[in-house]
Amino acid sequence: MASHVSKEFEDRLGRIARRHKAGGGFEAAGALGRLDHAKPPVHRRLAFPLQASLFLLLGFFLFKAALMMQAGADGYALRLTHLRMDGGIDAVVAVLMEPDVISRNLSGLLAQVLR
Repeated sequence: MASHVSKEFEDRLGRIARRHKAGGGFEAAGALGRLDHAKPPVHRRLAFPLQASLFLLLGFFLFKAALMMQAGADGYALRLTHLRMDGGIDAVVAVLMEPDVISRNLSGLLAQVLR
């Protein structure tokens, strides 16, 4: 009797192995298995989105323009001179804070709007 049970078990394992080899699984007839579903496409996102970096850049120029408007051209130049003389990281900040075309134009616009 033990050999009969053992033979049925081995036959069942063989059927399961053949079914798996053919791509089948344990799903009921008519049920949708894992292979029947298409995976949705993976949308890769940038580590630092472009839109966020543009907003940061705009914020930087607006900050410079507000400082330029508040201090005036001479006062702003004097502050940059003091930063350059301090040296170290302050000299790097002075280079970044140099007046440029965008900052000057934004400063003029801010002065018109706020005054």
